[in-house]
Amino acid sequence: MGRFAIGVSGWVVILVAGCAPVHAPAAMPSSIDYEGPVASRDIALGGSIFSTFCNPCHAGRVNPRGYRWSPAQMRRQIREGNTAMPGISEEYLSQGDLEAVLAFLTVISSVDAELPPAPPAATPDSQAGQLAQPRIGPQ
Repeated sequence: MGRFAIGVSGWVVILVAGCAPVHAPAAMPSSIDYEGPVASRDIALGGSIFSTFCNPCHAGRVNPRGYRWSPAQMRRQIREGNTAMPGISEEYLSQGDLEAVLAFLTVISSVDAELPPAPPAATPDSQAGQLAQPRIGPQ
């Protein structure tokens, strides 16, 4: 039994030590503005990043109590972390990728926000299709 406990604690130390460099926060400027709406609609990218970066610890749950955070609260949590979660610097998670994660968290109801509006649909060119039309009659 004692041998098993040593093996488990040694494994945990290796796991934590192995993750530390990836999540080590870079020096943060003293005044960061986390405010603003979610800036991405890329749910697929956000879900993929969540699966890679977050799911190993969160196991499908964003927070154990189930409450929803504002985008600013979630940005701060991701960048600065707290005693239970290390912060993730922009060196490892770009601002665009962070916004994609927020889009994903919005869809799964962990961030209390709306996705940005969809870009306008492309309008067909007024000349499109006319060049291939045969001309009938006088020109």
